[in-house]
Amino acid sequence: MASFAPRRSTTASPGSRTLSLDEWEANAPLSESAKRSAAWMGERAKERPLPEKFTRPQTPETPRPALPSHLRPTSPNGSTPSSSPRRTRSMLNLAALTGTPPGSRPGTPAQQQAQQQQPIATPQQFLEWFGRVEQAMEHEHEDIYRAHLSELEGYEDACAALLKKLELAEERVGAMLEGWRFVEERSSSLKSACENLLEEQDRLLQATDDIAARLAYFKELEHATRLLNLPGESLVMRDDFLSMLNRLDECLAWLDSHRSYKDASLYLIRFQQCLTRSLTLIKMYFITSLRSLAQSITPLLAVSSATQSHLLYAKFRAAAPPLRVLIQQLERRAKRQPDEYESLLTECWAAYLGIRAQVVGPGVKEEVGRLDLSEGELVGLTRMGCGYIKQLSVDEFELYKEFFASGEDQFYDFLSNLSDNLHDHLRPRILHEPKLDTLCEVCTVLQALMVPSSGGDGEDEAESAAPTPEGTGELGPSLEVAELLRPLLQDAQTRLVFRAQSVLQSEIQHYVPKDADLDYPAKIEAAREAMAKAPALPEGREDTSRDELFDLPASDVQEAWYPTLRKTFWVLSRLHSFVDPAIFDDLAQEAVSLCRASLSTAAVSLVARDGAQKDCGTLFLIRHLLVLKEMTARMELVQRESGVDFSGVGDALSELLKNRSAIFNPNALFALGSRAIPRVVESLTDAKMEIDHALKTACEDLLSSCAADASAPLSPILSQASGFLAASASASAQRSRLAEQEWAAPEKLSQAHDAFRRGAERAVGETVQKMKQWLDDEKTVKVLGPPMLDAVVAAYSPFWDLVRTECGPEVAAGLATPSALRLVLREALEKAEAQEKIGGRGE
Repeated sequence: MASFAPRRSTTASPGSRTLSLDEWEANAPLSESAKRSAAWMGERAKERPLPEKFTRPQTPETPRPALPSHLRPTSPNGSTPSSSPRRTRSMLNLAALTGTPPGSRPGTPAQQQAQQQQPIATPQQFLEWFGRVEQAMEHEHEDIYRAHLSELEGYEDACAALLKKLELAEERVGAMLEGWRFVEERSSSLKSACENLLEEQDRLLQATDDIAARLAYFKELEHATRLLNLPGESLVMRDDFLSMLNRLDECLAWLDSHRSYKDASLYLIRFQQCLTRSLTLIKMYFITSLRSLAQSITPLLAVSSATQSHLLYAKFRAAAPPLRVLIQQLERRAKRQPDEYESLLTECWAAYLGIRAQVVGPGVKEEVGRLDLSEGELVGLTRMGCGYIKQLSVDEFELYKEFFASGEDQFYDFLSNLSDNLHDHLRPRILHEPKLDTLCEVCTVLQALMVPSSGGDGEDEAESAAPTPEGTGELGPSLEVAELLRPLLQDAQTRLVFRAQSVLQSEIQHYVPKDADLDYPAKIEAAREAMAKAPALPEGREDTSRDELFDLPASDVQEAWYPTLRKTFWVLSRLHSFVDPAIFDDLAQEAVSLCRASLSTAAVSLVARDGAQKDCGTLFLIRHLLVLKEMTARMELVQRESGVDFSGVGDALSELLKNRSAIFNPNALFALGSRAIPRVVESLTDAKMEIDHALKTACEDLLSSCAADASAPLSPILSQASGFLAASASASAQRSRLAEQEWAAPEKLSQAHDAFRRGAERAVGETVQKMKQWLDDEKTVKVLGPPMLDAVVAAYSPFWDLVRTECGPEVAAGLATPSALRLVLREALEKAEAQEKIGGRGE
């Protein structure tokens, strides 16, 4: 039997892929409601009813006479089979397909005869009937098998018919598959051809767009030329003019990077000409607009002075926004190509500043002329005039920034020309001002106006950062008024330095002291009493009059200073805030040196005055040198001096004269010439070191004076012993003869030792008292105490050595050793200090 299953094509369609059940589940998951619906449909589809055409009732067969029950065949299980064969659903389905009723078959002649109803008359008929009955019984017994066979035959007929239909369907499906393959092959080739055509179309369109984009740069020349050929200068205010400028920049940049294109260099030149012409039109329109504005307000300025501010600034500010937009275009291109367009921008600057000088200059001259020059008060005049110039500069700067974002150098030249009017009025007054304090106040006013601040009005108005016009989004540079006021400040500083040098010469170097100036130590006591009576400053408040560099004490303390010292620091305190640091260092070096010399001269004058002791002059010098050292501690007083050293020239000539054969030796001549070259030598002069040296010398003089007073009883014996020892011939003779001298007797030596000891204790105590009287710093007194003891012991040591070596140890045993003397003197020193403290507490 041929297979009736349809054959499936194994060739898959191009581009298709069979999906498994798991992939379907993963790509399209079912919801819970969808799953419940599918389960319900599955349950209902399990017992699907047959179509109506298969379930219609068939025509009933002709009934046959039923056999007696005892004649009916029995089934193997003892049940009586049904007289009619069973009809199952499958039999009905096959019968429907074949068109033959199930269980129906043509009857046999014997059955037909057995079914006939004829009367039995003869034995033969009975036998025939009996045979028919027997045959019917046998047939009835085999009827179930015949029905099954009939059913199988029906199945076979139905399968054969179904197979024929399947073969026909297979043939049709094969034909359809061949057609589908043909169509698919043709469609794939058509699709490839279409895709190629689309790609070619896209490529051509892209090429067309690229060519059009490149040609757009070349076509822009025609549009720019046509726009620039329009009559009049007002075309720069057209809406499409600025966009044309930006487009010209783009075309120039593109052509500059694509010079290999045909006629690119020619178009580049033409575009450059168009851009230059456009910027020239901007310049001409800008200058014309400013000139027309100036011509319109000039007659009004002469008529009314009350509206000058409105005319000079409001009118210009109203005209600034449209002009600012044009100037921005010019500034941007001048920054990128200064060689090409900076000249145009410079002409705009010059035109603007010239017009502003024309309209503002007469008013400035008139305002400066109104200043009251007859007052004779230079500080007020300077404050008023410089405040006016500063306010004018701020207004002009803000107006300038409404138009330009660059050109500050030219603008400062313009402001400098305006401020020259004030400078010409003030400079003669400053250069003839004799007072140092007035010059310092002028410098203070100028420096205060030159310092930028955050806000204010009038003369204290800040130099705030001027904002640029809208659209830039940036803040312009701040106005530096210091550049305008610096010439006046330099004149004041020059005059201040000159007057300071005059003061140093007249009141320090050539100062002639008066009697009251040398009234020491009375002036020190008076200053201490004034300080004790002076009220103390409240807590949290400081003396604002103190100078930051010198930290000058109160005026009562300065009253105890020598006038030259007080004048030195007064001058330096005025100068250090107003002059250049290098100039101040030179002046300070000179002033300190002159002051130190004047103090030394005053110390000599003090000793010579009324027969004062030498210690007074020394303590006077120590006191003032300590103040000078303290006040100059924060100052740099090192001065560099350069000079040319020609000593090598003389050495080389001397060597050449000694060795004349070196004239014919080039190497020797070269060596001599290199050594003979003059050298620049720098020398350093430190005024602080000079002060330290002078202070050290004064302290040594004080200690030497104290030691000399203490060793006065020993001086005759030491002088006689020195003369005697010098005249003697041998050491043995000296020892025997020196001890025998009357002035070297043990009693004389003991008396001299006792007198020295009492004088040393007295000299130490008196010196300590004097130092406390003259010097305000107790630390200095304590510092000088040990060296003073060393000096006294050093003066006693020669006497002790002489007695111990020449008079024998028996005589020396009755005298104090230097170490024992030091202990005694230290006790005297501590006693003097303790008494001073107790006395101070009692007072």
